[in-house]
Amino acid sequence: MAEDAGEGVRYAMRALELDRQNALALATLGHMKSYLFHDYDCARLYLERARAACPNSALAWIFSSATASYIGCCQEAIQYAERGLRLSPYDRSLYCSYFFLALAYYGAGDYEQAIKWSRMSRSENPYCTSNLRILAAALAGKQEFDGCKEVVQSLLYLEPDFSLGRYATTRQPFCEGEVKKLYLSHLQSAGFSP
Repeated sequence: MAEDAGEGVRYAMRALELDRQNALALATLGHMKSYLFHDYDCARLYLERARAACPNSALAWIFSSATASYIGCCQEAIQYAERGLRLSPYDRSLYCSYFFLALAYYGAGDYEQAIKWSRMSRSENPYCTSNLRILAAALAGKQEFDGCKEVVQSLLYLEPDFSLGRYATTRQPFCEGEVKKLYLSHLQSAGFSP
C-alpha cells in the first residue's frame, strides 16, 4: 500500500508540474497527504489551493470536508460536504459525498445524521469499507448494537484481514484525540476485535 500511495503522490505532483492550477491534482494530492500520510497542514494548503483554482470543483469541497473532519473542524466539514453535494448532486461517485458527510456528522457527534448519510452512501455503493466503519461506529454511538452486527459482518466479508489494532495505527483518519479515542471505542463496541 505504501508503494501505491507514493506512486499516487508522484502522479499528482507531475500533474501539478504541468499545470499549477489543476484543481483535480491539487485536491487529490491534498486528500492523499491527509488520509494516507496524516500530513494535515500540508493537505489543507493543497485543498485551499484546489478550491481557489476552481471554486466549482465538487471534489475539492468533498475532499476538504474529509480533512476538516479528521482535524476536528466538523461544522466546517459539514458545510464543505454540503457544498460539494450541491455542486454535483448526480455525481457518479455520490456515495463518496454521502460518506464524507456521514464522517463529518460522526465527528460532530451527531450519530443520527451520520447513520442517515452513511446508509445513503451504502445504498449507492455497499462495498465501501470506509463507510461501513463509520456506519458501525455511529450505530454503536447510538447503542444500536443489533444493527452493528450486520455491518461488522459485511465489512469482514469484504476485508477479512481487518484488524482494529492495525487500523488504529495506519488508516484510522482522525487526528483529534477525543474523537479518535471515541471512534476506536465505538468500533470495538460495534464488534470489531482489538
